[in-house]
Amino acid sequence: MRRVVLLVLAVLLVVPVAAAQDEGTLRDRIGAGKSRERSLASAASRLGELERKAAREVTILEGRLSSAQEELNEAETRLARTEERETAARRRVTRLRKRLAEVREKLAGLLRERYMGDRPDFVTVVLHADGFPQLLETLSFVKRVERADTRLLGVVRAARGEAGSEQRALERLAARQA
Repeated sequence: MRRVVLLVLAVLLVVPVAAAQDEGTLRDRIGAGKSRERSLASAASRLGELERKAAREVTILEGRLSSAQEELNEAETRLARTEERETAARRRVTRLRKRLAEVREKLAGLLRERYMGDRPDFVTVVLHADGFPQLLETLSFVKRVERADTRLLGVVRAARGEAGSEQRALERLAARQA
């Protein structure tokens, strides 16, 4: 019973409040709601436009990032190839320096031997020959020695030139790598 009384009291209190709101107040509230709805719709439209612009910017930036990544990959590939060529050039320079040192040593020995020994001239060769076949053999030997000397000098010049060009190539590669 107590509940029923409380329910009746609540209904009696609510009915006069609803009756107290007149039609003008309700229209004002509805108008304000519609105005707020239009304002929210306009804000949602602006947000949609901003979202579309941001999406376009993100697409542009992703394209730039992709392009920059491709350039980076190409640069890293070029760097790896340059490092490989530099390593190979260093190996060649080392090998050529070793070869040049050996050839110089041989050449120095040959020059020392030639300087210390007498160079046979044609008259000496003819006088010391025991016969025509030995004369031809000695002359042939002297010619072979001269050709070998000429070849040795050519090898030295070629090795020096090759070592110099490899050194320059190595310096270019080192500069490019830096």
